[in-house]
Amino acid sequence: MPHAIYSGEGEYNSATLMAVYKAYLPKEYDEKYEFKTNTIYNLSCKDYPNRILMFMRLVDAQNTDLTNYTADGTTTDEPQTILFSLNSAFIQDISLDVEPLDFTQNISLVLFHDAYYDISYVKDYLACSPDADFETGPAENDDEQLESPVMIMPKKGMKGVLSIKK
Repeated sequence: MPHAIYSGEGEYNSATLMAVYKAYLPKEYDEKYEFKTNTIYNLSCKDYPNRILMFMRLVDAQNTDLTNYTADGTTTDEPQTILFSLNSAFIQDISLDVEPLDFTQNISLVLFHDAYYDISYVKDYLACSPDADFETGPAENDDEQLESPVMIMPKKGMKGVLSIKK
């Protein structure tokens, strides 16, 4: 059964703040994924508490829109394991008005594919936005006067859950 691209789940230890997240990604690009684990962004707000974002991209491969790999069974059967820390040294608030993370609760993790790790895009469009917005990148260029299309690097993501390790 195919898995939704970028989907996953994991757990974290509320005492050590070490986390393990397992994400489903296309087989074709195995070994080419890079996860920015040295900076995790706190997106928590009143309406959407306890939410973080981690950037990912492809290394040594074209950063194409991977969402087309969802329906035909090309995602990995075994998820990619990502190890990281929720220690405050690695957490950056997306803005001054974010809610603090509550480490007595589960945390929503948004795995976000963006080749440029564009934090301004996240601030402008994803901070305190509904989960469905993570699946939509910027609008395609509607200028039909261009001789060749401008490739827009993907900005897509999906939410999963980090459960407290029992």
